Amino acid sequence: MDKLRYFGHLEDNIGDPFDYYINQNYIVCRGATDQAKIDKVLQLYRDLVINSESMYLRQSGQWEQHVKTDVGGVVNCFLNCHSFEAGANGRFSRAILSLLSSPLIKQALSQISGKKSCFKLFQTMLFDHSVTRSHQDWIYLDSRPNGHLIAAWVALEDTHPEGIRFYVYPGSHNFSPHKNYLNTTDHTMYDGFLVEVDRYLESSGLQVYAPPLNRGDIFFWSSRIIHGSAPGSNSSLRRRSIAAHFVPDGFGFGNLREDFSLNFKTKYDLIYADYSMDNRFQEYNKDLAWKRFPKQNPGLVLRSLLKHLGS
Repeated sequence: MDKLRYFGHLEDNIGDPFDYYINQNYIVCRGATDQAKIDKVLQLYRDLVINSESMYLRQSGQWEQHVKTDVGGVVNCFLNCHSFEAGANGRFSRAILSLLSSPLIKQALSQISGKKSCFKLFQTMLFDHSVTRSHQDWIYLDSRPNGHLIAAWVALEDTHPEGIRFYVYPGSHNFSPHKNYLNTTDHTMYDGFLVEVDRYLESSGLQVYAPPLNRGDIFFWSSRIIHGSAPGSNSSLRRRSIAAHFVPDGFGFGNLREDFSLNFKTKYDLIYADYSMDNRFQEYNKDLAWKRFPKQNPGLVLRSLLKHLGS
């Protein structure tokens, strides 16, 4: 078994990753990803995805075209990009699943959780040139019962002090909001929850931890620690990365209030939630496909083909 290296705001070389993660609710791991698989993901992203005019499912829950920055980054991040199967999108999804199925990632999940059972992949997000405000995950997504989800932010490129960086607030996993969000389905509650998080951070005196990361580093965190990403001083620097949300076998998936009913598939020895994205992708992009490939007159097409064959 390879020796993985862990660090955090208290230690540069953590000897007991389980103890650190249980107490701090986050940890950073060096070297648990395959560099060649990162190359493949980035290559397919550049070649097949970033210049596409298609609509993709975003973190907002909406299907949208890319919103580009001045340097060509994408602002609106991708949701569940692991769950395509057809065509170019399927190639991209398989590259992501191959990356996240790394035995070293499985080893890290086992070491920091203390659980020997396999972990299922429930959700992915791909970030490019976006920032995310401070929040906790549990109100949006978590294991069922709550508290066992482990999220992993995989850096696909180096992040720098002057660029966008992922962060946590160590100690913030002890925060509980004053309002009871358990018995409401009103989606405006998210706004109130985020306001409570902001006020807590203003009054708590907690310090942000946002270390620059190397390509391939993984920032693990729990559903209860406050985290996000912050812009740096250099707006041209991006943060291409994948956030993966894992839950140990035997637990369900949902959020604070409810269970989510999902189907699963297995690829590369990784069990993952199947959101069957292809049909919805085709539905939301049918008008775009019509513009790209207008209907042809069958007679003209046949005559053209016969002329070509006879030449």
